[in-house]
Amino acid sequence: MSTKPRLLLVEDDLLIRQTTSMLLEDDGFEVRVAVDGADALSQLEREVPDLVLSDIRMPGINGFELLQRARDMPGLQELPFVFMSALAATGDIRTGMSLGADDYITKPFDPAEFCRSVRARLSRARARREVAQRQESFLTRYLPHELRTPLNGVLGFASLMIDTAAEGRGLSREETEEFGRNIDISGRRLLAAADNLTLLRELGDLLARDSVPQASVISVAGWSEATTLLARKAAAGFGRENDLAIELDPVRLSVPGTYLPRVFALLVDNACKFSLPGTPITVRGRKEGARYRLVVADLGRGMTPEQVAAVGLFQQFERTKWEQQGLGLGFEIAGRFARVAGAGLVVEINQPSPGLTTGFLLDVLQ
Repeated sequence: MSTKPRLLLVEDDLLIRQTTSMLLEDDGFEVRVAVDGADALSQLEREVPDLVLSDIRMPGINGFELLQRARDMPGLQELPFVFMSALAATGDIRTGMSLGADDYITKPFDPAEFCRSVRARLSRARARREVAQRQESFLTRYLPHELRTPLNGVLGFASLMIDTAAEGRGLSREETEEFGRNIDISGRRLLAAADNLTLLRELGDLLARDSVPQASVISVAGWSEATTLLARKAAAGFGRENDLAIELDPVRLSVPGTYLPRVFALLVDNACKFSLPGTPITVRGRKEGARYRLVVADLGRGMTPEQVAAVGLFQQFERTKWEQQGLGLGFEIAGRFARVAGAGLVVEINQPSPGLTTGFLLDVLQ
């Protein structure tokens, strides 16, 4: 069985089809060709390639329609799809990307650069598949627990309320307060999991589509007040309001979107989660040259250098040893935000004191 990357080349021009196919085969690809969109769809029903290279302007089913129909076929939603076209108009590029294309290559192209580009697209697709596999593995193992625990709390107290009503008596004031408080805690835990998964997907979509929003100036009040509010809210969720100290030098930041306060709150949440109540958690913001160092430091159990190097999607180290809430999304969300914002991600082991310092190096508007 061939281990060469398999490509489907869709091109109605015979000469371009032949020369491009030969070029790719000489570079180590296994290439199947389709003369138009209808031919491509027929071949996709029989065999799924590693990547589709398609012209846009073709008779009958054009490239845009081919992409739309392919995305509707079972199992092809994540198939890497790259357009090739002599039309370099911004409108065509925008249309292709909005339909879910992974990239756009303009003809004519340099042969060596073209092959490097195709390999880069395949490499990026493999990386996405590996992330998806890790995500599926983690979620299969831990998500049921993360959902079941708070759901059991909600259902358990609901059952107690039903039983009380069946006995012909109402809840006392103390019972109402206790039941309501526990249902609220469980509901908020479920909501946090849903919000974090949504944030992860939003940032992932921006990176996957190369559609990072333009950086905008965020005033001192615009980011610092929201960041302070959400940081205090995260600490309050652990009953650690008194452990939290916040020291932010006032600056204006250049950051895309409104993600910073939400993402930074997750790092504060981690600091609360992995350090003991009564130990300090410090949020600091300091200008360092043209950048702003916004970090949270704790005195918790920290991480080893190996664990810092392995920080990634859905990582929770020593989960079998330490009982932890959450899905391990904090660092992955922070990493995605850093790439979207063009920021530096800070993950530092405190020395000589214990614990960890995490955060960002952000662009400052001069």
